[in-house]
Amino acid sequence: METTQTKSLAAFTREFSPIEGLQVAHRVQYDLEHADGGVRVLIRQTGPGGQNAFACRLRGISGEWACALVRFLYENGVEPPQAGDVLRDLCGDLAVCEDRKGWKTMQREEYVYQAGKVSLLFADSDRSQCRAVELYAQEHAYVELCAAVTDAGQLLDAVQRGLRPQVLVLDVLLKGQHTIPLLQKLAVLGCHPRVILTGMPSLRMQAEHFLTSGINCIIVKPYGLDTLFSEVYHQVAGSAEWAAYCVSERYWELMRGMFYNRRLSGWHYLERILVRTVLQPGAYIAKELYLWAAEGQPASVGMVTASLQRINDSLRRTGPQGYNALCAALGKPAGSRLTNLELIRALSEEISRTIVVTKYELEKEPIP
Repeated sequence: METTQTKSLAAFTREFSPIEGLQVAHRVQYDLEHADGGVRVLIRQTGPGGQNAFACRLRGISGEWACALVRFLYENGVEPPQAGDVLRDLCGDLAVCEDRKGWKTMQREEYVYQAGKVSLLFADSDRSQCRAVELYAQEHAYVELCAAVTDAGQLLDAVQRGLRPQVLVLDVLLKGQHTIPLLQKLAVLGCHPRVILTGMPSLRMQAEHFLTSGINCIIVKPYGLDTLFSEVYHQVAGSAEWAAYCVSERYWELMRGMFYNRRLSGWHYLERILVRTVLQPGAYIAKELYLWAAEGQPASVGMVTASLQRINDSLRRTGPQGYNALCAALGKPAGSRLTNLELIRALSEEISRTIVVTKYELEKEPIP
């Protein structure tokens, strides 16, 4: 341990040694410094994968208590992905986590499958619909909204400025231009997206005309945004990506039904594990799945294990009805506590039972 009393109110450094199959050698530094209206906790992890860091302001607590908190984090080996959860548990709203430029924090949006996000341009004269799509896109990990426009002029202007979306969602009654001439102008400008046409139920009467004129898909209003975004992703994704997407969407649906705690980190670890266990079922051991979840990310098996442990305990508190259903699926009585591996198994079985995914050959198109 190294302790200093220079610019920091308190500072500690912990060295982690390499353990084959479990963790790589890395260093975690803990600092407490003055900040506007309080103090700031800084935690920096450095190792072969680069730097992972966390910053959090603490307001309304004494310097002595803040020093004790930093020492607690140090002595328990709390690393950046876990620190926010721990400090919020201990300090509640007095802990304000910061997003510092250039510092990596593990959020779901950063974990997108290898195919990356699908770019979308949304065009509908209904401003409220455009706004709803903008808000929905902010929380969507697979579709990136390039722009939401309300007339043909704005759409053409965006394309002339160089915008090249993979998918265009176009309302049949968009102001300023009829559908087919508008698509012809886009083609002249070198823009050839997949096109989803939306409209009222009467649009079905013209479906054959549009589907033979460059339209790839028709969605009738009113539609749910989950349905729309799923179709947007499906238009571009390969079969493996689409299968992973279906698993992921069902996973988040289950978590919302169990009132999951958004503040906890590590949900993306469980998401990645479930994509593996649903699409490539097998007799996995916990370590094997944890290594898969941590692969390519600044995380050790220990960090994944701790994250899943907190998630498991949290779901048991926030969604007892759903949790008891998972217990029942494994033949356990209500009120039981599942191990992490049992939780993974129960969720895998539930997702497999309720989704239908495209079949594909794993050897030709491996799961991302």
